[in-house]
Amino acid sequence: MKSATGFILSLVGGIFDILLGFIGILIAILLILVISGFDIGAGPVEMADLSTTVVLIFIGVSLWFIVVGIMTIIFSVKINNTENVKSGAIGCAIFGIITLNILTIIGSIFAFYALREIAPQVQNI
Repeated sequence: MKSATGFILSLVGGIFDILLGFIGILIAILLILVISGFDIGAGPVEMADLSTTVVLIFIGVSLWFIVVGIMTIIFSVKINNTENVKSGAIGCAIFGIITLNILTIIGSIFAFYALREIAPQVQNI
């Protein structure tokens, strides 16, 4: 028995992570433009070491959120498959905890609950 509620919540959580990543990259681009003075005709951009480090960390964290969002979506699709509910729920729980994504965590809890319902059926076979 697959968990439709767990699938939808985890899928929305993964999409939310990807959106956060893209918003973070847009903010990093805006930071670069603001720090450089936003002069199109200027020469090479010279930023202070601290501001460059902050922008690079911001871009790295944003890319991490995009990768985790993609992995969350992959595991949420596994939740929707009857044979892979357990691995999908475990993956969504791990990535939900890493990103503190409440939707993904709740979706994995629903998937674990659905797994508990199908466990007696598997033992009877």
